[in-house]
Amino acid sequence: MRRWTALPMRSLVRGHLVAGKADVFRSGIRDPNDEIILACAVEGEANVIVSSDLDLLTLRSYGEVLILNPREMLAYLDRS
Repeated sequence: MRRWTALPMRSLVRGHLVAGKADVFRSGIRDPNDEIILACAVEGEANVIVSSDLDLLTLRSYGEVLILNPREMLAYLDRS
């Protein structure tokens, strides 16, 4: 089994300005603090967001970006 190391996303984005033009629409977003995560994913043309945040996971996807929990991501990688 693979071992993965991760930092909490909040520690990666705190205090950093995200440059770009991504516009995050609030429809379905329960936690306004998640808007930065979605904007980064859209602007960075991400395929997947990996999170244990229930508010994000409830969305399942945002535009073309999948939102998966860590276990789902491992399964996704195994299929790739």
